[in-house]
Amino acid sequence: MLQRAFATPVIVVLLAAGLFAQEFSADMVTTRKEGAAEHQAKIFVGDHKIRIEGNRQEGERGMGGGAFIVDESNQTTTILIPERKMYIQSTPEQNRAGYQNMQALFRPTDPNNACPQWQAAMEAVKNEKKLTSCRKIGTDIVNGRAAVKYEGVNSDGEKGYVWVDPKLRFFLKMVSNDGTTEMRNIKEGTQPASLFEPPSDYTKFDMGSMMRNRQGGRKPPQ
Repeated sequence: MLQRAFATPVIVVLLAAGLFAQEFSADMVTTRKEGAAEHQAKIFVGDHKIRIEGNRQEGERGMGGGAFIVDESNQTTTILIPERKMYIQSTPEQNRAGYQNMQALFRPTDPNNACPQWQAAMEAVKNEKKLTSCRKIGTDIVNGRAAVKYEGVNSDGEKGYVWVDPKLRFFLKMVSNDGTTEMRNIKEGTQPASLFEPPSDYTKFDMGSMMRNRQGGRKPPQ
């Protein structure tokens, strides 16, 4: 989740080309507001691929046990829907806007000088709120890991904070008026290739057929 001072949707920011410094897995925990229940997902970062896996117990509040996979090399995104043994895959053309913004927050190219990249990315986002200021506060520790802390302010005067792990080149924590998202239980190491592919018994959903049905005034098959 991108918070208000650095705001864009999760699916948008999970896209881009670049190199991973380290493969890892972690729990991605989000608390929307003070006192609210935590929402937890699992994130796996592999070789140019990312998978976010929802908690089955969260139902409609989370991803309901589904998963979202980004393949940076092929510039595709895939949504897994376990209850229907189905997956939806987008094309590079459909992802183009998102690829320009992923590195900006989740994985900045330079963890020690991220502000210029964040500000440029936010200028490209079609959002009324812009990142009007950004500054590096300094080094910090988040859940036992070294981090670089930043402060951003948007056009509404709302502040947000992001901590970036310079080794993983990935965000460790984000805080804003909306809540907090952070990585916990980080485990460095090579991730299985099977995590980033649809299961062999899943059927690909025909997005083109659905669009044609909509344009023709017919409902897509259930």
